[in-house]
Amino acid sequence: MQAVAAMAHRELSETAQVMLKSLKECSALASQNQTYRVVVIDYRPNRWFFWKREKRLRLVVTRDNMVHSVRLESGK
Repeated sequence: MQAVAAMAHRELSETAQVMLKSLKECSALASQNQTYRVVVIDYRPNRWFFWKREKRLRLVVTRDNMVHSVRLESGK
């Protein structure tokens, strides 16, 4: 997540920073094969923050922990 937060892509970086600041509102799922690990992180803000939208980051990471690709998706 810290590598994504440091990326030049503004929207990805801002989303990752919000997720890092509010980890208790995030959930993660991961799966892997021999080459890559896919991590899906869902951000669901507290219901009192109704103006914030749910977001999802899908990261593809290589076996040596290098970020291969990141995609921002709308939440559920």
